[in-house]
Amino acid sequence: MASIFDLTGKTAVVTGARKGIGFGIAAILAEYGADIIAVSSQQGSDGADIEKVVRAFGRNFHGITCDFSNRGEVTKLSQDLANQKIDILVNNAGLANRNVALEHSDAEWDQTLEVDLSAPFILSRELARGMTQRGYGKIVNIASMWSYLGGVNVISYTAAK
Repeated sequence: MASIFDLTGKTAVVTGARKGIGFGIAAILAEYGADIIAVSSQQGSDGADIEKVVRAFGRNFHGITCDFSNRGEVTKLSQDLANQKIDILVNNAGLANRNVALEHSDAEWDQTLEVDLSAPFILSRELARGMTQRGYGKIVNIASMWSYLGGVNVISYTAAK
């Protein structure tokens, strides 16, 4: 089957690729030829299921563990990735602390905004430097329908996404 696009030779970073939407995004990028760097708070270097899928398409895989709520870890990750040729960044990772608004703590709010807003901003800013220098790069930020619908018990996630 002819492909509408070819990502052979491209490297994609996908955050939150261990499961769900991020897993699907990493898999389809690999199917179309991209090597995958999967980053998640529980990713592990072995990659588990997503690594098997990526390698089944004949693509390279590297798993990285990063706590996106920890600014220091995100900064280190962005510095490490900035030294590589990254062609695609998919900011997919998200955190939804579920709690009614009157009981939603400042700590929950801060943690969610670090994961859902600050980490994608830092990664985008730092990886965009190399993309700009090379004259090529794509950054995709994943939003949520909750930002349109509102979420009674996910107020920080709704605000961030």
